[in-house]
Amino acid sequence: MKKLMSLIVLATLGFACTDDDIRSEHVLNQGPKIVGFAKSTQNIAYFEDLGVQENNVQVALIGRGDGTYPTSPLEVTYEVDLVKSTALEGVEFEFADDSRKVTIPAGGSFVNLPLLVNTGALNPTQKTELYLNLTSTTNAVLGAQYSTIKVVFVGCDTALEGPYAYGSVPVTITKLTPNTYHSNYFPPFTTRYFFDFSDVCGDLEIIDWQFQASNAITGPDGGPGTGFVEDNGNLTFENINVAGVAGYVNRTWTLVRQ
Repeated sequence: MKKLMSLIVLATLGFACTDDDIRSEHVLNQGPKIVGFAKSTQNIAYFEDLGVQENNVQVALIGRGDGTYPTSPLEVTYEVDLVKSTALEGVEFEFADDSRKVTIPAGGSFVNLPLLVNTGALNPTQKTELYLNLTSTTNAVLGAQYSTIKVVFVGCDTALEGPYAYGSVPVTITKLTPNTYHSNYFPPFTTRYFFDFSDVCGDLEIIDWQFQASNAITGPDGGPGTGFVEDNGNLTFENINVAGVAGYVNRTWTLVRQ
C-alpha cells in the first residue's frame, strides 16, 4: 500500500481505500452454505484438431455457513442459457453427463462439471461463448453473484508479445500462456507497475495488476477492464478505472506496437 501511495502522489491522483467490492458471501462462518461457480469466466483454447478433449468447469462451496464442510451431499442443477450462448451443443461442445446435475460430496468443497470440447470445430477467427446457469441446489443456497459462468471457446491463436511504447515509455509484453500476456508497464503511472491481460480473438481483458487485490481494475460497468487489438497491431484499452484512485476514472490509452 505504501508503494501505491507513492505512485499516486507521483501521478497526482487522489487515493482512498474502499471496501465497496467486498461481498457479503465472503463471510464464511455465518448463514447457510452457499454454492456457485468458482469462476465467472473460463477460456478454453485449442488451435488444432486434437479430437474430443475433456475440460472441467468447477462448482464450489463458496460459503461454509457455520464454518464446517457439508455432512451430506450437495446436489446442484444447471442449464444452458440459450439466449446468451453462441456455442452450440453437439458442435463446439457436449456434456460428458447429460443429467444436467453435479454433486459436491459430503465433506467436500467442489465438484467438476466436465465438458467435452470438439477441438476441430472451434472457429479459427472468432470466439464462441457458452453461458451456464445454476438453477437449484439441495442442503444449501445458490450465491446470486456466482450462479453464472461464461465459457469462451477459442480457436484463434494470438501473438501479441514484443516491444510496444506508451508515448516515450518503452513497454515489453511477454506471453504467459496461450492468449494470456504480461505487460511490464501500466499507463500512465510514472512508476512501472505490471498488468496482465487476455486476448480472445482480438478482444482484450485485464485480468490482474500489481495492486488488483486492494485496488481492482474495472470497466465503466464494474466488470473487467477491456480493450481491443487495432488493425495495425496497437493495443487500446478503453474506459479503465482503478478502485480507490480518484483520478483514474474512465481512462483510455494505447500501447503502440514497435
